[in-house]
Amino acid sequence: MQNELHFSENETNLEHYVVKLYTNYKFSKKVSLSVGYKHINRPDGPNENDPWAEIIFPQKHNKWHFSQQGRFEARIYEDISGIMPRVRYLFNYTIQLGESFMYVGGFGAVRFNLVEKGEGPVAGF
Repeated sequence: MQNELHFSENETNLEHYVVKLYTNYKFSKKVSLSVGYKHINRPDGPNENDPWAEIIFPQKHNKWHFSQQGRFEARIYEDISGIMPRVRYLFNYTIQLGESFMYVGGFGAVRFNLVEKGEGPVAGF
């Protein structure tokens, strides 16, 4: 389980919080599958419930760790009827610093909404 708190720009007001539950199955060193559920609670807007599934392709080269992830999300907003599906591609990397347990990393993601309900997220990137 993972929890996140997101604050507004001036860091005084809670914008929303996120609770994620998920499990992961590793088929091999090169492929794993995750399924999960994410709940976003917004004090000033509609809450969101997102069941999702993703496939992960991890790679390792010396101290560099890379992974590519493809995810399908079935986004459900409390005040919008129906499901708003979205796909996501994520690339991330980390490098181990020396022989320590410290790492530096980064990531990039592209999201694509598959439908537009006229309210909330629009279709496309």
